[in-house]
Amino acid sequence: MVVVKTSSELELLRESARIVALVHEELKKRILPGITTAELEELTEEIIKQEGGVPAFKGYQGYPYAICTSLNNVIVHGFPDARKLEEGDIIGIDVGVLKNGYYGDAGFTMGVGNISPEADKLIETSWLALNNALVAVQEGTTVGTLGRIINQTAQSEGFSVIKNYSGHGIGREMHEKPPIPNYGRDVDGIRLKVGMCICIEPMLCAGKADNHRLQDGWAVVTDDGSLACHVEHQIIVHKNYGEIISV
Repeated sequence: MVVVKTSSELELLRESARIVALVHEELKKRILPGITTAELEELTEEIIKQEGGVPAFKGYQGYPYAICTSLNNVIVHGFPDARKLEEGDIIGIDVGVLKNGYYGDAGFTMGVGNISPEADKLIETSWLALNNALVAVQEGTTVGTLGRIINQTAQSEGFSVIKNYSGHGIGREMHEKPPIPNYGRDVDGIRLKVGMCICIEPMLCAGKADNHRLQDGWAVVTDDGSLACHVEHQIIVHKNYGEIISV
């Protein structure tokens, strides 16, 4: 069931998303050649706890960490570890927070030092796809329209969208209905309602969209080894616009 939130619930969602945005801001300052993703994990836990929240990913369906750190050809759900980031890597960071019974969830991808033109274009196009979809968020827009916009933006720049993972509603559960696919038609899916809170998260890759999970059961990688990018914002639906709360 799609849940429309009350004004008091939306305030609690804004607070959880605020902490996610704070973590993003701090991590972006630290993502440089030589740092490990394990260090980013440690910093994330520290900030979330200082802000009175709980790392929402840790223990969620058995996931063992506070953040997902997805490098290069990893689309989503990569584990933080002791590997040092290298010049030219791209890294996707996904962060979840639980506070006062409500969830915040958002992600970004960025380059480590100087990156290739292809990697730069992939990241830029992923953000463009997200921003184009955000423009369409308002009462009455179908989730299929959001997916169509994301897919068309990706294809216009020669990239593929990942179709077997999607955005989602969010509230008292991390993943609520409706699913927000990264492809579709205007006639597909439900229409957005005022008071819904959703996460839109384009996942693009430079090659083919075929993908698989690694043996750890979590990290999802492109079959052809091509670069992948994941970006995500948490949004409240209003009558004539979408309010981004994860910034």
